Amino acid sequence: LVHSLLHGNKNAKQGQGDDGAEDTDASVSKDATITYVLKRLITGLASSSIQARQGFGLALSLLLGQEPSLRQTAVEMADSAHSVEGGVPASRELREAALANIFFWAAYAQSVKIEFGDHADLSNTTLSIPVQRMTKTLMACTAQSSWGLADAAVQVIKSFVDLGSYNTKDLQEDLKDWVQRRIFLLD
Repeated sequence: LVHSLLHGNKNAKQGQGDDGAEDTDASVSKDATITYVLKRLITGLASSSIQARQGFGLALSLLLGQEPSLRQTAVEMADSAHSVEGGVPASRELREAALANIFFWAAYAQSVKIEFGDHADLSNTTLSIPVQRMTKTLMACTAQSSWGLADAAVQVIKSFVDLGSYNTKDLQEDLKDWVQRRIFLLD
């Protein structure tokens, strides 16, 4: 499915109207189709059904793993689709957006593993992982302690650290601030 989306189905025939002209619906550009699918996968991460969320996450992982050039676009789409800033605190929509962000960043990390393989040594590989954006988003997802998303956010961050593809010092300051804020909230 992902392969035919990215490379086109060579067996598909162009539709023809009654007058022999190409059907414009059949000639939708590959880029527009990929953008639509990417947007649909990202919005699906906010589903209230855990099974649907997992399915959208898996499909997104596969797509980004086979087409890494889409990652930056996916980050921008996820940022605009699932903002956890503002809104009514403790609202269901905000919680679903927080879950969508956690699933998005988990799918992003998994896509890197798909691209390079589970046991690849990425220590000498430069990946443009938007670390600050990721940590800021995941920290915002844990702001409402009643949601219980802190453990999931930490697991996602750990999956990026386990990739070993960037200097973890980039992450240390953000995590230090986050831990201090969490401790302050518990006092």
